[in-house]
Parts: sequence; C-alpha cells; structure tokens
Amino acid sequence: MDVKQVLDRVTLDDVQLRDYSHICIGGSARRILAPQSIDELRVIMPWLSERGYLAVGGASNLLFPDYYDGYVLLDERLPRNVAFENGVVNVTANTNVNVMLMKLSLVHAGGFEFLAGIPAHIGGVVKMNAGAYGRSIQSLIHSIEVIDADGKRGILAVDEVRFGYRTSSLTEYIVSVNMLPEEKDHNMILDDVRRNIASRRASQPLQLPNLGCIFKNPPYESAGKLIDECGLKGHRIGDAMVSDVHANFIVNMGKANYADVMKLIDHIREVVSSERGIELELEIEVVR
Repeated sequence: MDVKQVLDRVTLDDVQLRDYSHICIGGSARRILAPQSIDELRVIMPWLSERGYLAVGGASNLLFPDYYDGYVLLDERLPRNVAFENGVVNVTANTNVNVMLMKLSLVHAGGFEFLAGIPAHIGGVVKMNAGAYGRSIQSLIHSIEVIDADGKRGILAVDEVRFGYRTSSLTEYIVSVNMLPEEKDHNMILDDVRRNIASRRASQPLQLPNLGCIFKNPPYESAGKLIDECGLKGHRIGDAMVSDVHANFIVNMGKANYADVMKLIDHIREVVSSERGIELELEIEVVR
C-alpha cells in the first residue's frame, strides 16, 4: 500500500480532541489518523515515527491542550477481539476494560476484576501498568504483541518489559496483549466487578468529567489524603475544581480548559510541597 494513499484514507477532518477526553477538554490537532486495519497501521507507522505521534486509546488519563501541534493516532477503528484459548487470554489493545471483563466472565476467566470501572482500553492499562486494590496488570501479562517504529510486528515477553508503579518501558505501539487469567466462577467474577464498581462510585466523583487520579501516591503516603489535609478540597480555578469527594481528582464543572487544569495542578503541587515537603508526581499524561 502507498503511504500517501493510506494517510489520506485514514485522516479524520473536523475532529476535536475533547471528543475523546474524559474531562471534556481539548481542541484540534495538526492531523488525526484512525487506521481501520493492522496493515494500514504498519504502512503509516514509519512515517509517524519519523515525526513523532501521540497514541490515543481510551484517553482516560490524557489532558489535551487547546491545540496539539502534532500527529494523533487513534485506535477506535481498528478491529477488536477478546479470545480465550489454551488457558491464555488474547485481547486487542483497543478493547474497553469493562467489555473485556464481561466477555471473560463467560468463560470463567478471572483475576482482572480489580480493573472494573476504569474507563480505559487495555493497551493503555498495560502501557501505564495500571492497577487498584494492591494489584497491577503486570502480574497477569504473558506477552505483548507490538508494532515497532519500522512497522514490523513482534512479540515481547513480559520479562522483556520493565514495569514500575504506573509506568513501563514500552515505546512500541501495542496491538494486543496475551494474559494468564485465574479460573473463577462466572457469578463470583460478576459479584467482584459489581463490588469494585460500587466502591468507585462511592469514593470517586464519577458523575463529573475527570481524568481519574491526577497524582501518583508518594511512598507510604496517599496523594488524595495529602491534598485533603492541605485544605484543597473544593479549591477551584475557573471551572476546574479539586473534587470534594476525592481530593486526588480534578473535575470539570462545566467549561474548564487546559489552562485552568494546569494552574490548579501547579497550585496543588506548590501547597503540598510547602506544607508537607512532598513533591507530587503526575499520574496523568499532560499533552503539550
């Protein structure tokens, strides 16, 4: 396939990044691409890699600017699949986590219930080694199918990737993930999913646009507790506000923009540093 032809075919016009934002913030980009097949993706990957690109999946932890002077690669039109064979789960990277949980429950494949309620695609979950309730996705990964900067497909064993707290060494584009589930009764899986979702609803401001936890928890500390103890719950800049439900969440009260959120992030960091001597590190990804 000719690169130019594929680029023309997969380019989206009149699309705003806020359409993909969980906090409803973001403007246009230089170019937004949405391939419909792995073959198209492989063709354009060398072109994108030369220029640099932003991979966007569920975008549940991405703060977009008012204008992004770069190239955005969306996964929304790529094929999706969840398969379970010979004790291994294979999930395409653009699969919503909660859709995956429901499908795997039907074949008694459990162990992923700690992810319930996270509005992310599994590729993003793997790249940032997301987790909850003392678990992270790393513990369930067997291998990862990727496309490199040259457009070549390959398989990375889990021990070829360095995982840390909400981070990994992955730079390749994730195509799918092979994981090792725990055998578990269908109803038990659903019970745990419901319980975890109920817990999130009770402790997080899910009724308002947000990006999940803004900061990583410092060692032996809770970022939300630190922010709360500094009296910042409800603190507002423009329409960006520190949630009064969970202090490690910033919510959009209506018309918040990128600058509002960034000013609020900077203010939180300054106050916590001044009052507690702790430098908070971002868990979300700020697109600049």
